[in-house]
Amino acid sequence: MMPDKISVMSDCLKKRFPRANVQIDDISGGCGSMFSVFVKTDEFKNMSLLKQHKSVNQTLKDHIRDMHGIRIKTSH
Repeated sequence: MMPDKISVMSDCLKKRFPRANVQIDDISGGCGSMFSVFVKTDEFKNMSLLKQHKSVNQTLKDHIRDMHGIRIKTSH
């Protein structure tokens, strides 16, 4: 069940950030309530950290509402 959720979120991020390196991990012990999301893309180069995270949040907003929490890390 979790690989499907991770795959769907990964696909959403890769669609929004086509050149990105995306890594998503379930950090809830397998129950799918908490995820760690890492997105590295040159598109973040001239964005503040806050704008980078907002962009990831906006992309995953439909999935985040079903989670207990999300940890986001970004890089360019």
